[in-house]
Amino acid sequence: MTTAAAATTQEAGCQAYRFSADLSERGIFYIFELWESDDALKSHFKSPHMAAFQAALKECGPKRSSEPLMRYDISEAAPLGRPPK
Repeated sequence: MTTAAAATTQEAGCQAYRFSADLSERGIFYIFELWESDDALKSHFKSPHMAAFQAALKECGPKRSSEPLMRYDISEAAPLGRPPK
């Protein structure tokens, strides 16, 4: 995860890429990604380090995953306590 995250944050269009562990369920991880565009995200999925990361996941095998994987598109953001415009 650290190798994938370090390489991903250097990609064009990557604004944020973080893994986080669930505090109440051991072994559960989440990925937060913020991309400049869909094209940047599509390029990310084609990168050599993502191929290596996917291969590593297959090797160590997640015990379970949320199926299907979910993508959330956010149209607006504002500081906490202030509504989006």
